[in-house]
Amino acid sequence: MPIPLDRVDRNEINQRLRGSHIDWTCGLWEPDCCDIDVAGLHGAYLAHARKNGVALCCNAAVRGLQYRGGHWSIETASGNFEAALVVNAAGAWADEIAGLAGLRTLGLQPYRRTVVQLAVDPPAPADLPLVVGLDGSFYFKPEAGGRLWLSPHDETPSPPCDAAPEEWDVALVQSTGFSRLLTGKSSSLKHGGRVCVPSRRIAYPLSGATRCFRPFSGSRGRVVSASRRRLLLHNWLRD
Repeated sequence: MPIPLDRVDRNEINQRLRGSHIDWTCGLWEPDCCDIDVAGLHGAYLAHARKNGVALCCNAAVRGLQYRGGHWSIETASGNFEAALVVNAAGAWADEIAGLAGLRTLGLQPYRRTVVQLAVDPPAPADLPLVVGLDGSFYFKPEAGGRLWLSPHDETPSPPCDAAPEEWDVALVQSTGFSRLLTGKSSSLKHGGRVCVPSRRIAYPLSGATRCFRPFSGSRGRVVSASRRRLLLHNWLRD
């Protein structure tokens, strides 16, 4: 389904983003962009899984995978299991799971991304759109109380881990007066792209698409909040 995008000039950028940077002369307006209610989406997935007989087993790190006799034997920290099909939905750990199964790894590289919350004066208007640099150098969006979420779109190579701010980043935030710091995790193939391939009774459902803080376009039911709208800006393309 095509995503509607309207080209906007400098005057229109100023109307939608008061006090914008003088170099922002060209942009794209995406009126159908929405935020994902991440907690609602996760809860909906869990409820649907339980309704269909799925048993959730937490704190069960996989320690071994062997395919024999027409099924997989899976050794975990919470006991052993058997299955005809294993779905490798391990995100940043997908290559490690593939290695345990004796399969060729796909070259996934996790990246760390930092987001800060800013207290600004004057406060950011509630109807401010999500603003993204088309060159991938930044994005920002409004938060309750007139604050801003801001990210430099950094992608720092990282081993697979639960994302957390680095001590240096925390110290920097404290010294600059930022009110909050979050770190997200994303994964992609080292040569670019995403993963969605079956392999020897193991499925990889978009293993490289584990990005956090990501809006999407179009309505997807109850997991979508009110339309955020998105303004994509070029800071080097001149009319």
